[in-house]
Amino acid sequence: MNTHTKPPGGATGTRCVLLVHENELFREALALLLQWKTSFGHSLHASCLAEARSLLQEVGEVPDLVVLDLDTLPPEDRGEPGKKLDWLSGIPLVGLTTGEIPAPGKTGDGCVILNASGRIEEMVSAFMKIAEGG
Repeated sequence: MNTHTKPPGGATGTRCVLLVHENELFREALALLLQWKTSFGHSLHASCLAEARSLLQEVGEVPDLVVLDLDTLPPEDRGEPGKKLDWLSGIPLVGLTTGEIPAPGKTGDGCVILNASGRIEEMVSAFMKIAEGG
């Protein structure tokens, strides 16, 4: 389990993102990218959903965004992951996959699905829109 806290004297308006991905290097790199390009300056890290759920209960914090590796979910849950993750209800969710994306944009449950091996500019643009509330 890995958590990162906002440095003392950090910018106001810093938002929290929960990064759920089995690859620690990917989580660390994405956290740095989000700090650099968006207002998501605080991140919580988990390698799987069970760890993420436990971490949120432990720290008592509700993130402003969840970024989830969809490839770790059963195939039948990847199309609309928010329906199976009711404990994340009301929190914007970005699902990352290296597989096929049925339709770009939001799913029926409001989750944004992006190709993790796609262009980094598309990913950053999506995170910036979410950071701005759109």
